[in-house]
Amino acid sequence: MRFHATSRLAALGLLLLTATSCSNHGGKTTENPRNAAASPGDAEVIAETGYQHTVFDSATEKCQHCHNDLYDTWTKSGHSVAWKGGIFQGEFQNVVRARINQLSLAPADEGEKMANHKTFKGRVKFCIKCHAPAAWYSNDIKIDLEEIPLAEGETLTREKLGELKAANESNLAGPEFDPTLPTSVVGFDSQGKVFKATVHIGHPHNREGVNCAYCHSIETVRLLSDSGDDGGEYKLAKTLPNSGFSAGDILHYSRDGENTEMNAFFRFAAAEIYSDYGNTPKAPGDFDVNKLADGRHTMKSIVLGQHTGGPYYGPFGVTGLTNHNADDTVDRAALVKSSFLADPESQHFADQSKGLCLSCHQCALGRKDTDPANPGHFNTGCAIWQANSNFDNAANNTSTEESPKCAKCHMERVENKTVLHKWNSPDELFTAEDGVTSHFDPDGESGPVPEKYLNNHAFMATKINNYGPGKLKSAVDASLSASKQGDNIVVQASVLNKTGHFFPGTMPMRRALMRIVATDSEGNKLKFVQATGVSTFEDVTHHIATLPGESIPAGHDIVTRKAPIESIVFSGQTPDLDGSNVSSQKFGSEVITFTSPHPGGFPAPLGGASPTFIENPDAPEKSAWRYQGKIKVRKIVDDTAETDHFTRIYGYQIISNVTGVEVIRPGIDSTGVVATSLSPNERESYTVSFDAAGATGDITVTYKIYYMTKGANTQFPTGSDGFLDADAAEAAKLLISEVYAKSVVVN
Repeated sequence: MRFHATSRLAALGLLLLTATSCSNHGGKTTENPRNAAASPGDAEVIAETGYQHTVFDSATEKCQHCHNDLYDTWTKSGHSVAWKGGIFQGEFQNVVRARINQLSLAPADEGEKMANHKTFKGRVKFCIKCHAPAAWYSNDIKIDLEEIPLAEGETLTREKLGELKAANESNLAGPEFDPTLPTSVVGFDSQGKVFKATVHIGHPHNREGVNCAYCHSIETVRLLSDSGDDGGEYKLAKTLPNSGFSAGDILHYSRDGENTEMNAFFRFAAAEIYSDYGNTPKAPGDFDVNKLADGRHTMKSIVLGQHTGGPYYGPFGVTGLTNHNADDTVDRAALVKSSFLADPESQHFADQSKGLCLSCHQCALGRKDTDPANPGHFNTGCAIWQANSNFDNAANNTSTEESPKCAKCHMERVENKTVLHKWNSPDELFTAEDGVTSHFDPDGESGPVPEKYLNNHAFMATKINNYGPGKLKSAVDASLSASKQGDNIVVQASVLNKTGHFFPGTMPMRRALMRIVATDSEGNKLKFVQATGVSTFEDVTHHIATLPGESIPAGHDIVTRKAPIESIVFSGQTPDLDGSNVSSQKFGSEVITFTSPHPGGFPAPLGGASPTFIENPDAPEKSAWRYQGKIKVRKIVDDTAETDHFTRIYGYQIISNVTGVEVIRPGIDSTGVVATSLSPNERESYTVSFDAAGATGDITVTYKIYYMTKGANTQFPTGSDGFLDADAAEAAKLLISEVYAKSVVVN
């Protein structure tokens, strides 16, 4: 919602803190079921930085009370549980243990920076930048590190470490995790000393994951184009370790995410921090001046010592230019980029959605790629920048009809919704008399209020427990046919990626598995003989999926995407299929011994990991205590054994090289990427032969595709029919969804 310039100072409300005269005084009642405060001003706090302070409003305490429907979709999102979610907390707590193991560590190679008690805290905060960005920007993160001394002459063992963990660890990941409490974990450093690290976010607003106030306070996405406000240049505030770039060096925009400077830029995440929170850069020439911390976007100006609240950026300009607290003296219009004040039609998120989303959803890892073809290149945790560009410079950053960006499919319109209403009064809407622009006036010609729509803030992707498999099913198309040729059944099958990114997505836990099984009339499975495969690229029409029970307005439910005009090239990709023979695939099950500073990762080591002193006689200074244990390879490999099915597996595999063997281990010791994912607009077509000699009666060929949300653990329980045992998968909470199934009968 945006107020007319002529009525800003007199306006009663604003987006995310709009109010009317309210008679309730807070407290959950029949008349006040959401426990709203008496007014939006009462839901604000004084903006301050430091532990137990915040510079942001709360989604729960404030935003929802004028945006019931929006808030309710957000609560279904991964953003709402980004900090407290069990999967994240489990891995984050392992990362803290891994960072403890790097304490006192001298540099071992080019990719390993010396860590100490000071840099330990900075390293731990890296995950928090995206999973609790309000805490990062508010500097509301308390990290304590305490040594737990061993008895004189005592040596660290697995049993002793377990004993110390049982006595000192608290509030661990799991159903009982409480984000209001500190979390303590125990680990050991490279010299075998044991430490307890305690992490806590102090202010409740900052524990809301990625909330409304944070995203709507993002002002300028950096290096989004060569013609943006920052001129396509980025000056480093600090030296970037192992990159060859030092403080003061300038990085330049490129549409090619594999460009060395863009690759270095992707080492950063979330917000930049400037010395004056109330004077963040707005115009060319102001960027990177008095910058304290590097990041991927700037935030709005926030005057410390005054109330939280606007301005807020969003569709249709900027809002939040007034405040409901009588003692607030801030001229909030002066805090806004002039270009947004001048243009009530400004589409902040559509214009910047790719770079804005990717400021967290694409991040280069801190270790160098060991692939000799990529010297000096950092492992990229995702490669969405490449996939989502379509290699059209003008369309690389903004959303176009031929190259739609993130928000088009992941913030789709949902109809018959109320995007904005008066404070705690969902049946009372603002009108032009209240100062709102026509987009938020029920009598306006167009906009979310007159057209009764909102943009879904569930950011639908893979959380099938919250909104089912509809989004996953919409991501692919497939085909199947079969015929009998001599003693063989010849199957033609294909799978098409209809998304604007890779399939499955490049989050390293995800996998997709396709399988074809042929059976005769007595249920006997035919043996797989051979297969060929070819990759082609085509224009796609994508029918957008939304929340179950909801609908998308006509004309907004379909996106088209042109095939890439150039080949997408990114680090770690496997070659496109060229018509040659291809193998059936499986997950590697070999078990090997690993040594690492990381105690877990995806997946965790078999039976846990033990503290072990690793001696290096050639370089004694590199001798160190490490975690050692057994782990499965779990990499996607060719299945050379005789088999009764044809299977292909897709995924963005983050690997570590362990004694010459590549294993799946996303983490701080990862050394590379092997990507078998489908590129945007890519169709892989297979010709598959099965041996039908001796088969009885008609042959049934069945083709299924599964999305494995936790696929890096490689658990795919198989039933007697050769396909997923759904009951076993459900019992193990594996989150595997069937996204395509078809059978044909060959007489």
